[in-house]
Amino acid sequence: MSVSVTQQDLDRIEHTLRSAGFPEHQVQDALTHKRLFFDVLETGANWDKLEASIKRAENAPWNQSIFLPPLERVKQRRNFLQQFWGYDPIHDLERVTCPVLAIFGGMDTIVPPEKNLALMEEAFLRSANPDWTIKVFPDGDHTMGAVSSGALSEIPYKSNLVPGYLDTLADWLHTRLGTQLLT
Repeated sequence: MSVSVTQQDLDRIEHTLRSAGFPEHQVQDALTHKRLFFDVLETGANWDKLEASIKRAENAPWNQSIFLPPLERVKQRRNFLQQFWGYDPIHDLERVTCPVLAIFGGMDTIVPPEKNLALMEEAFLRSANPDWTIKVFPDGDHTMGAVSSGALSEIPYKSNLVPGYLDTLADWLHTRLGTQLLT
């Protein structure tokens, strides 16, 4: 992943709702609701506004896709949640010095390659790490399952890993470890 955890969750919500056929105004309502959560988490202000938004969202058809922790728990653990949701991996990616194999599923709705791939590549180009590889499997989802749409509804029906995934892992490891891989 190359975007913040916050952005990753917003992407997950957007892709989940769109692939489930929700109308655009409901997708935007859900995203607005989750953005308010992140804003309150960041600033510590507008708890009453968030509480009102949670009440309004209770019966929204998209509510089950949002995954908000209970408000009291959020208040108690705000510092931890703020650090977790605010994490941005770019600076860490720029400092990685070990060999890296980054694999993306082209149909990943949790870490969509169209938002993450270029950012990761740019971070590695800025780094001093000469040994990084990024590979996209067009028909893969977040778990490298072979899928046709990437919709969450496909999860119970997928039975195979995307072709070439295991060979890619084995070849990459063999290139770096040689015969050590066999021992």
